[in-house]
Amino acid sequence: MQKHLVTFMRTYCYEIGGDVFSLAELDSCVIAGNYARPYKSPFPVAPRRSIATYPKLYALEYVDPRLHFVICRNLRDASKIPIFYSDTLDEVLSELSRKYVSKHFMVDTDKRMIILPKICSVYRNDFGSDQRSCALWLIKYMEPEMQLQISDLLENSAYTIMKYESSMD
Repeated sequence: MQKHLVTFMRTYCYEIGGDVFSLAELDSCVIAGNYARPYKSPFPVAPRRSIATYPKLYALEYVDPRLHFVICRNLRDASKIPIFYSDTLDEVLSELSRKYVSKHFMVDTDKRMIILPKICSVYRNDFGSDQRSCALWLIKYMEPEMQLQISDLLENSAYTIMKYESSMD
């Protein structure tokens, strides 16, 4: 899978404004150009020459970690990555984030364990520097019942273990 992913990300390209970008360049230099670099990335990154040039020219100015959920969620099938429109961008990013968080944020009440999405480990500086900060950031994309449960666990230090998922699947 990893070899196929590297080939896919480096060979599928889009032309934007007269420049050609591989998917790896779009991810590393445009979408994530002003984000913190991945702590530990399973994704292929753009070549160094692209990283040195493209963020200065094309990087999104506003950093929105919700984009990580959209990209990660649809990485296996890039045709499912939506086309974004400025008038609905916030709503679409929030909805996709809710879907991702509902699938990947777990609480094991028997073990008093909170399990965070793996993507939050990979891009940990975009979600908060530690697991607690990340959990607090994610709360707004949870169902109200889960929001209360997680808030209570975090406020009362009722959890004993907080960890990240082992994979991004």
